[in-house]
Amino acid sequence: MLLETQADIIARLRARLPGVLVEDFPDKPEDYRLNHPVGAVLVQYGGSRYGKRDEIGLVVQERALRFGCQLVWRALNGERGVLVALELVRRALVGFKPSHSKKLRAVRDMFVSQQGGLWRYVIEFEGDALVVENQEADDGPLLTVVGSFEEEVGNGD
Repeated sequence: MLLETQADIIARLRARLPGVLVEDFPDKPEDYRLNHPVGAVLVQYGGSRYGKRDEIGLVVQERALRFGCQLVWRALNGERGVLVALELVRRALVGFKPSHSKKLRAVRDMFVSQQGGLWRYVIEFEGDALVVENQEADDGPLLTVVGSFEEEVGNGD
């Protein structure tokens, strides 16, 4: 579910931001090297918050899935700067519905760092999903005899 939702977000951003590199957040972020002339959007699952259990005989909970988009950009300002890109990412994802959650909403965006001529900002989104327990089969006795209601009470004759 998480990988599919992340893939949906990446596909949406690639369609909406065709001149930008959009990919999964790297396994080794300390080794990440920006090779794109403008910038990159790196998408990462950031965790979940779970709601209270509904009391209906089984566990059912709301789950707020959080995804972050880290923008790694060569320029801060101007038409090709990270601040414009941040707004484009927000517009592309607010209201977008991935396959395994409700529509995404923006949670926050913030400056991360500036180092070696690269500006880093992050914008986070949440989408709600429903968690339902995997109910196991009851270990009660097996049904061995099947009769009809008429057999039990008679047919009224």
